[in-house]
Amino acid sequence: MPKIRPENYAAGYGLLTDYMAEIFAELRRRNFQTHVNALVDLGTMTGRNQDAIKKTAAGLLKLLYPHRTPDTVTRQELEPLIEIGIEMRKRVVDQLAKILPTEFEGVEFGFTMRDR
Repeated sequence: MPKIRPENYAAGYGLLTDYMAEIFAELRRRNFQTHVNALVDLGTMTGRNQDAIKKTAAGLLKLLYPHRTPDTVTRQELEPLIEIGIEMRKRVVDQLAKILPTEFEGVEFGFTMRDR
């Protein structure tokens, strides 16, 4: 690779952007929901709510801890991500409750961490 000089600088996308795009493309192929499913029990909430929370937590886990496996992710790493997923889903359900209160009021959100 030649020495980088000012005339070699990119005018648009550069090496960093291409590199990050390649990393994100590779991460899309990996499923981190198995990490969440292995350690979290979301109780009796609807499947749609569970899926939304798991997908949010798995996406955050993928970005923050891409090197983790279901066996190596820790409770301290995963718990805050589940809480963020629950908070985000609560906001969606709160808006749905304004539209159709009879169906979406009183939705209970909570989770427990499983032991390995």
